[in-house]
Amino acid sequence: MEKVASTIRSGIANLFDSNKEFNEFLKVVLENGTAFTKHPFELSVNKYPDLSDVVLVSDPRHTDSSVQALTVVLRCAISRHNNPTDPVPIRLRIIRGEYELDRSNPNEYTHWVWFEVSWRQGTFICGGCNDFSGGGGHGRRTLERTFNALTHLENISLEDVTIPMEKAERARQFIMEVHNEQSRESSAA
Repeated sequence: MEKVASTIRSGIANLFDSNKEFNEFLKVVLENGTAFTKHPFELSVNKYPDLSDVVLVSDPRHTDSSVQALTVVLRCAISRHNNPTDPVPIRLRIIRGEYELDRSNPNEYTHWVWFEVSWRQGTFICGGCNDFSGGGGHGRRTLERTFNALTHLENISLEDVTIPMEKAERARQFIMEVHNEQSRESSAA
């Protein structure tokens, strides 16, 4: 089993390292992302002297582009910087913000789901996912499977947190306000 996992890891790393377009796309993600000076959900971030910003990788209303952008960040983090001795190891986090009571199960909440990749280049968050709609649900399932596979193949830690409804809604509104403001500023420039 370990030999198969090792072969998969090396194949993935070779694929990512040989893709020059990948580096250009990562540059676009960094340039077009929404930057925050603190974590929108008031969670801890990796501190590294070069860059400790939190970046929303794409418009959180567009699931497909958000998932694609975070996948690029994740590929870069794994292919170039997943070293167990690194003082700032890669960390994955799933943030489930309570949204409303589930109509089919009134004792449970539905959630907006945010995915986070944190590594020496900063903390990168993807929005647009949820557990109650088609496109948002598909994005959530895709990233959950990816994150879970990486925890097994790469021994990367995965944190799964649930944010209470009131705090989650404040964070979601804050994210949208900052994103919309930075989008307006970049459009005016």
